[in-house]
Amino acid sequence: MMKKGFILFLLVFTTLLAFAEQIKLKINLTENSPLVFPDKDGHPAGFFPDILEYIADKEGWDLEFVFDTWKNSLNSLENGEIDIVQSIAHSEERDKVFDFNNRAVISNWGQLSRLKGTKIESLPDLQGKKVSGDGGNIHTKAFLELIESFDIDIEFTDTDDYFESFELLDRGEVAACISNRFNTLRYLQQYKNVEKTPIIFNPINLHFATTKGENADILATIDEYIERAHTAPNSFFYQAMDRWIGTSLAETYVFPMWAKLILIVAGGIVFMLGAVALLLRQAVEKRTVTIIKQNRELKEAQTKLRERAEISEEKFETFIESMADSVFAFDRDWKYILANEMASKFTGKTRKEFFSGKSILEIFPGFEDTSFFKVYKKVMETREPETTSGKYIFEDGREGWYEVRVSPTPEGIVCVARDITERKKVEEELRNTEQKLLQSQKLESVGRLAGGVAHDFNNLLTTILGYTELISMEQDLTATMNEGVQEIKKSAERAASLTQQLLAFSRKQIMRPQQIDLNKLIKNLRKMLTRLIHENITFSTNLDTGIGEIKADPVQIEQVIMNLAVNARDAMPDGGTLTIETHKAHLDESYRQEHPQVSPGDYVLLAVSDTGQGMDEETIDHIFDPFYTTKEVGKGTGLGLSTVYGIVKQSEGHIWAYSEPDHGTTFKIYLPAIEETEKQQESLPEKRDLLGGTETILLVEDEESLRKMAGKILERYGYAVIEAKNGIEALEISSKGDRLKIDLLVTDVIMPKMGGKELSDTLLKEYPRLRVLYISGYTDNAMTHHAVLDKGVSLLQKPFSSQSLAEKVREVLDED
Repeated sequence: MMKKGFILFLLVFTTLLAFAEQIKLKINLTENSPLVFPDKDGHPAGFFPDILEYIADKEGWDLEFVFDTWKNSLNSLENGEIDIVQSIAHSEERDKVFDFNNRAVISNWGQLSRLKGTKIESLPDLQGKKVSGDGGNIHTKAFLELIESFDIDIEFTDTDDYFESFELLDRGEVAACISNRFNTLRYLQQYKNVEKTPIIFNPINLHFATTKGENADILATIDEYIERAHTAPNSFFYQAMDRWIGTSLAETYVFPMWAKLILIVAGGIVFMLGAVALLLRQAVEKRTVTIIKQNRELKEAQTKLRERAEISEEKFETFIESMADSVFAFDRDWKYILANEMASKFTGKTRKEFFSGKSILEIFPGFEDTSFFKVYKKVMETREPETTSGKYIFEDGREGWYEVRVSPTPEGIVCVARDITERKKVEEELRNTEQKLLQSQKLESVGRLAGGVAHDFNNLLTTILGYTELISMEQDLTATMNEGVQEIKKSAERAASLTQQLLAFSRKQIMRPQQIDLNKLIKNLRKMLTRLIHENITFSTNLDTGIGEIKADPVQIEQVIMNLAVNARDAMPDGGTLTIETHKAHLDESYRQEHPQVSPGDYVLLAVSDTGQGMDEETIDHIFDPFYTTKEVGKGTGLGLSTVYGIVKQSEGHIWAYSEPDHGTTFKIYLPAIEETEKQQESLPEKRDLLGGTETILLVEDEESLRKMAGKILERYGYAVIEAKNGIEALEISSKGDRLKIDLLVTDVIMPKMGGKELSDTLLKEYPRLRVLYISGYTDNAMTHHAVLDKGVSLLQKPFSSQSLAEKVREVLDED
């Protein structure tokens, strides 16, 4: 009886002692199925919680699971807010702040998943793509380091856990996501738009971890249970593995009844006698476990390192060989230690030649003098990466532009070379096109400025010419006074000629296009051109009889030829040859690529060449600029070639100058050819003897001096003149109704408030029989179509003489 009471006492005491020493532990709980995760009711579930709860049940630990993100869990463990983190990989960085149990619980590795339909088979396929992952996860960090080592650019999206990463991938917001092998298997079943890739990386072992310097006894206890569980086929460890991972190594093992009885008896004996030997046995077991564990870990580490090295080497070779760039590496003696297949195609050398033991300076004689080798040498010495580019000519005569990225390695340097010849060609073509476009835009801007200046000058010159003619009509002028008036008139006419050239350059002069036989026009000019050039200059022509005809203003085309002939004459002071040629030309799309402003089609080529002094590139760049001249002061206005340029452009043609110093100059003009020739009969204006009249003229001009001058001229010819300074005032005058009969409206085209065209359109609604004559320094698009007067429009260009004004007024009044 006393024996039974003593045993009962021992059992109760042991139980109470266990409760008194019960250990409370806070454990992290994160979303990392099937290793560790909260179930639908929020309770801990997964492989690691099962193991920990089993040990806790045996040891009497009180576990409290704290759900949070992985990043927050690591921070909490580091700060001592929780006691244990589950399913954590060991690393040198983490070893500084955490303690780990010795026995690895399970192995894992990184796995990359992709959006279905996305071509991601290897690391280079990720170039420029969006990838998601938990930035605090060891697989994510390893993957980003791997990507960076291969110089692959991705757009990385940091997430809180694997669940968020796969959510982004399933919605198509990223092209791939980073996870481990277990999560990949789980989420592939959950998300239909996700599939795994062949890319695996970063094999690791997973452990339990505690705060640095804390709970070492807890980690030791965990190691004891895991070590023993590995040797038992039906242990809690293999049962948990089979339940959560589905790859159980456990087999069902059933003890026979007789064995159970023996165990019960032996258990009683052990219970009575084991107290004495317990401490000694535990010490032996711990030592044995430690030795076994160390041996196993060493073997596993060796095996994994060897496998990892083999996998990494195979992937590296595959990656290098799949690159479109040339990759080669040298040791410090400049001997090749690496060269991919593209390097052989790039250089024309075989792998055997690369690895023959010769240095790059022996394989490529003269390479030490290139800019590339200077950079190679610099990187070898400074150990800092560099990028260089330049032109290189190989032994077989191939040449091109190449860009090389040079980086240091422990053995020497590695180079990645890319052929950029085509890119250089495109850049050069783009640069030339931009230069031509800028030149065209510059001439266009100068032309608009010149047109505006010519308009203002024409108003002034019209006033000057008009008043000089009025003065010259006076009967009491002395000979000296009349001579002075005539000099003023000559100067004004010369100034008017300059403004006409400015208008030609700015394409603001009125054209009278006709179908022209260009060959016939050149033949008619031959005598004049012969008299124009010096006797020591030979004049020759080469005219293609099959060129057809062009449509242009013959007077302007004559001016083009005359100006170019004078320019050629001045370029040959010591004599030479002037040649004018015509040819039929077809400009196609390939020509347009070099000259974007050209429309493909059939053209007539007019070429004017000389054997004179020629021009350099700088002169050619400015040759069509107004007032630009290489002649001495007083020997040229600088408007001759500007006028040519304006006429050609206004005729919808194109002009280019080709020249070199001391090799003469050729101007090539392309004018659109017309398909059919139509006979044209020009009706010459009838010569009128009677210029005056008695009709009433409404004269509208905003320039006061010009308006008064024109009014006096018209009054001298007998007309009744009513003046208005703008369109608004003219409408007020016309509103007087039947008290005022207006026969002719003479109006400026460009005026403030209301232009001439708007004024005439308004008046013609009330006076349909009203005749209209426009006067202008240059006309705008309201009056013309491609610089040709609209049908039925009468225009007198400034500056005009008193007689031309009287003739034009009479002509308009007498029209049927």
